[in-house]
Amino acid sequence: MKYGILFSFLIINLSNSLVSQEFPTQILHKKFAEQCLALDSIKYALLSIDYNAAITRFDELEKWSEINNDISLQLTIRLYRNTFESEHEKAADNFETTLLNVIKIAEENELNHVRAEGYEMVANYYWKHKKYAPSLENYLYAHQLYIGFSIDEFPHKADYTYEIGSKYYYFRDFSTAKKYFHEV
Repeated sequence: MKYGILFSFLIINLSNSLVSQEFPTQILHKKFAEQCLALDSIKYALLSIDYNAAITRFDELEKWSEINNDISLQLTIRLYRNTFESEHEKAADNFETTLLNVIKIAEENELNHVRAEGYEMVANYYWKHKKYAPSLENYLYAHQLYIGFSIDEFPHKADYTYEIGSKYYYFRDFSTAKKYFHEV
């Protein structure tokens, strides 16, 4: 219980510093899971400020991670920024191209965690636009990558696996859906 409270306190303080003009040196050159959880907190915290200010903050964080040669963090921030835009119905015309480019760069740098996250975000984008075949294809690409990671290495693993199952359930392919639900 006390560790949960301590963890919550640290996340709140981290997200507050991430929204402010400070740069989060505590996530620089860390494992993907640590960066991912911190970026989840950032994204949540940025929901409370003006959209344009939030996008500016994402851009500042991305540039800062580039200057500090943390390609994993840089690409992950770019993914989060683009999905933030999409969630606010302000995705750029090149949204899909940007995500696919991030996946390509992640592949060139052997950043399979980032690739998996990117494929998941592309899949969500396709699903939202009712392009179900490419959506399922990208969900499966992501799954092939993150299935090899533990939940400690890839924090969204359970959520994303459940999401694939729910997509198969949507199409009434209950046996395939059940396979993914059991995996969770």
